[in-house]
Amino acid sequence: MKPFPLYLATALCFLLPFGTVSCDGERVSPSGIQLATWSVPGAERDASGPNLAQQVEDAGSPPAFAALVAVLAALALSRTSHIGWRFLLALASTLLIAWLPVRVELGLADVQLGAGFIVAIALLLTADVVEIRLLVRRRRSRANTSDPVGDDREELGHSLR
Repeated sequence: MKPFPLYLATALCFLLPFGTVSCDGERVSPSGIQLATWSVPGAERDASGPNLAQQVEDAGSPPAFAALVAVLAALALSRTSHIGWRFLLALASTLLIAWLPVRVELGLADVQLGAGFIVAIALLLTADVVEIRLLVRRRRSRANTSDPVGDDREELGHSLR
C-alpha cells in the first residue's frame, strides 16, 4: 500500500466536522479547517470573556494547524524515499489530532467526535502502520545486501588460516 492516498484523504478530512463541543447550553461544531485556520464560527470575546466558540478556537487551533501542516508535509514527501520523515510527520499529526478532544475534555466540556476527526485518525493510524512496514522492509533489504568489503575480509581471513 502506498501512503500518498492516505495523506491526501486525511487532508480532505479537515473539510469535515471534527466534532461538537457543548457546555452550559452552548454548542459549537467546527470543521478541521476552521480549527486549523482560527476561523471557528461565532468565536468572539466580550466584556465577560471568550464565548465557547472562542475557547474551542483558542484550545484547538494550534494543534489542528500543526496537524494539518504535518499531514501536508507528509503528503509532499509521499512520492519520495524519505520514509523516516514521513513516518515522523504522520505520527506527529496523529498525536496532535488525538490531543484535540483531550484538550477540550480537560476544559470540562462535552465532546462528540465528528466524522472528520474519526476518519482522519483512522487514516493516520493506517499511514503510521504503512510507514513502519516500509521502514522495516527497507531495513531488511539493506541488511540482506552483501557488503563487498566485508565479504572480502571474511574470505581473506579464511585463506590465511
